[in-house]
Amino acid sequence: MLTLAQSDTTRLITLVLLVIGAIFVATVAILIVRKRVLSQQTPPAAGMIMDDFRKLHASGKLSDSEFQALRTRMAARMKSTVPGKGSVHEEPPAAPRTAPPPRVKGPPRQRPPRPE
Repeated sequence: MLTLAQSDTTRLITLVLLVIGAIFVATVAILIVRKRVLSQQTPPAAGMIMDDFRKLHASGKLSDSEFQALRTRMAARMKSTVPGKGSVHEEPPAAPRTAPPPRVKGPPRQRPPRPE
């Protein structure tokens, strides 16, 4: 037969385990929802943006010089993101390893005199 103290301890352990389990389940649910929301937020493709600029230019809301400047910037951005052609996603080449500079010995340290 369980005593009163053992019964309270068992209830407390059960409650703590339930709370920990609920926190774990909530964390997993939040991570799943966050992953889905972030995966849906993709930026528009450069071609779609350029189409918008063409429409604005055709309607007269963008001047010729503004449209040309935007076109030039978009072309440069697209060239810089082409894989294998100096992509911004590639890592830069590693710098050649060289030996560290030699240590230069300075004058010897002078210790302060000890109090007597």
